Amino acid sequence: MKGAINKASVEKRATIFTKKEAEYALRQDLKVYENIVAKKVRVPITQNQFDTLVSHTYNTGGQMDCLSL
Repeated sequence: MKGAINKASVEKRATIFTKKEAEYALRQDLKVYENIVAKKVRVPITQNQFDTLVSHTYNTGGQMDCLSL
């Protein structure tokens, strides 16, 4: 599961994951981005807003500093 965000090695990219393994890897990756959002957001937000910010942070590689909240 190599991509712009996931820094897996080239060797890992060729690995075939089962659906269960892929979901586990994604959950592990998301923990990093959930922590970034939790540390940066200092006002109460809804779960939907939190999820959206985690998604954005994941898709931009953790560059939460570029957001104007």
